[in-house]
Formats: sequence, C-alpha cells, structure tokens
Amino acid sequence: MSKMITNKYALIITALLALLVLIPLAHAQQYSNTAPPFSIVSISSTPSPTITGISKVSITLIYIGGYYLYNTEFSLTPCSGTVVSQNPVFIGWLNPGQEVTVTYLINSTLPINCQSTLTISWGAEYETSPRAQVTTYIQVAGSGSMNINFPLVIYGSPMITVRTNMQYLVSNLVNPVELVISNNGSGPIYDLQANVGIDGATLTVGPSTLVIGTLNPGSNYTVTLYILPISGGPVTMTISYSGLDQSGNTVSGGISISMSVTTVSSSQVIVYPVNSSLRIGSGKLIVGIKNVNPVPIYNVTLVIASTQGLSLTGNTTYDIARYPPDPQTMYMCPLPCQ
Repeated sequence: MSKMITNKYALIITALLALLVLIPLAHAQQYSNTAPPFSIVSISSTPSPTITGISKVSITLIYIGGYYLYNTEFSLTPCSGTVVSQNPVFIGWLNPGQEVTVTYLINSTLPINCQSTLTISWGAEYETSPRAQVTTYIQVAGSGSMNINFPLVIYGSPMITVRTNMQYLVSNLVNPVELVISNNGSGPIYDLQANVGIDGATLTVGPSTLVIGTLNPGSNYTVTLYILPISGGPVTMTISYSGLDQSGNTVSGGISISMSVTTVSSSQVIVYPVNSSLRIGSGKLIVGIKNVNPVPIYNVTLVIASTQGLSLTGNTTYDIARYPPDPQTMYMCPLPCQ
C-alpha cells in the first residue's frame, strides 16, 4: 500500500515538474521575435528627366501577419545612388492585412537595375484580448526587424525635341531647312520613326518619313529638307514620332514649328566702298556688302566693273553660295591687297 502511495506522489511530482518546464517554454515562445510576414504588392518608379538626378520609387506592401505592429518603420538601402528623402519612413501602427505604400527619392545615375534592400523594423507586437468587453491590446512579442531584398529597376525616359535652323522662309524659293531631332531625356528610344507634315508649303526634296532607329540621350538626328512656300502665309511643320523606351513601352508625340514667309529683294542687298579714297597708282579698293533681308540669300554673284578713272586688276567676280543677314558684313578686295 505504501508503495502505491509513493508511486502516486512520484507521478504528481513528475507532472508538476513538467508543468514548470512548459510554462517558461510557453512564455518564451509567446515573446519570440519571429519576423512577421510581408509581401511586396507592386513597385512603381518615376525616372529623373536627366541621366543624373532625382528619381522616385514607390513600394506597396501588404502585411499578412496576425499581430498588430507598433512603431513600424521602413528603411530603403538602394543598390545605386543615395536616398535624399525621409529614410526610414515612419508608419506607426500596422494592422493585420493592411496595405502600406512607402515612397523614396533617390539621387542616382540612370539606369538602375540591381538588388536593393528594404528593412522593416517595429517596436512591439500586440494582439487583441478575446475576453475584454472593450478592445484591449496585449503585447505578445518585443521589437524586431527584417530585410526584404528586391530588384530595383528604374530606367530613364526619352524626351524628344525638334528644332530648325530657319525662322523665315523666302517666298518663290526652294528653301533648304535643316531639321534636328534630339533626345534630351534620361533614356534611349528605340525604333524611332518620324513623319514630317507641312502646311502652307510643299516638300520638294527630302523624305517625309524618317527612319531613325536608336537615339541615345544627348544624341541628335539631322536631315536637310527643301521646302517651297505656296502662299505668303506662315508655314507650319508638324513632326509626329513614335518609338520604344527601355521598358518596351511605346513613346509617341508630335511637335509643331511655325515659320514666317518673307520676300527677299535685291534692293535689300547694299554694296558700298569701305575706303572712300584712292591714291594714284597701285592701291586697294575694299568693298562691303550688307544683306538687309531678314533671311540668308543664296547663289549671290557680285561683279565689280570700273566705269571711269579706275583700272581693275585681279578677280572682279565673286560667287557667294550663302550670305547671311545682318549684322554680319562681308569685305572684299578686288585689287591686289597689300
């Protein structure tokens, strides 16, 4: 009988010891700092307009853990460049199932395509008490942090601009117009094509469809078009373009350039002597030419002939392919210059 009592007490003592062992284990498990689960929903970016500059990246995450997080912060360590905005981003309380978007400004050189790290830290983890009549939060774990590694991709974006070397067109004349298409953006454009439409004039020489291909940032594409105005009104040139950026998205747009039409008169070309007197014998005569027209004139032929008291030697005929308007002045020396 005493043996049975002894065995009974032994079983009770063993059970008590087991409970004493389990209580601290349960307590330790309750306050463990196991990283709560997060998942990245989406990443969007706005590239800098120039190759080196400030780009924006926004990261949307969903918290799928079961506890409430207290004093939550999100810190970004980019693989390229420096975060110049608030970092870490403080969120505070985070509820189970809540989505949160954090945004950073990064000063970097584009493109960016590498692994970056988002560090999530919190002050404590809580759960709601199932027995309290009023919502009560009970701490179940302490502070902690975790890292999420993800690919940070920010490609540059092209920015197409168009200009010409002419502000005026000469009526009744085929005008050579230099058209320059530039990429002043932060990323290349591929398979670039441009169509040239002209209102108020006709395109006599030159393609109306330009197959350009790749245009990198800072690069130019130049072509000469020959345009004949058909009226005295302004001429509008419209350049519509399309291509692909580094992400494979279509980039398209249209740019219009307006040019006035003016009439060039030969009376607006003034020829005059620069030196007003000559000595007897060999000397030099310097002649100045001023183009008062608002546009350049082309294929100018100047012939100097003596009508009285002057014997010309040397070249007396000058062919000028293109002569710009004032304030430029051209000087010529038909006599042997000394």
